[in-house]
Amino acid sequence: MESEDRDSSEEAVYNLPYIKGIVGRTISYDEIKNMLESNAATISIEDGDIVEIIGSTLKGEKAKVLRIDKQKEEVVVSLLGAVVPLPVTIKMDNIKVIRRESEGDTE
Repeated sequence: MESEDRDSSEEAVYNLPYIKGIVGRTISYDEIKNMLESNAATISIEDGDIVEIIGSTLKGEKAKVLRIDKQKEEVVVSLLGAVVPLPVTIKMDNIKVIRRESEGDTE
């Protein structure tokens, strides 16, 4: 929030949930840029990768990556062990890559 003086900012945020305090000085944009701008992290997951789910209720299941949403940091996967292919959306930090589609089997 931006305000002319401290009193008006205190009045505006009085009894609002999640307000922890007021910064009593002018802050440059560079100091808060990482909180305002979404930055797509470097993602090492690609479409077609075989992944293992390491979090959520599907822990231990293997799945194939169908789609990646870098902004939301979510991956849409299809479970390999499922009888009916059903797309499931999972956060990227809940999966790990176990095999790349481009590597293939060379046996």
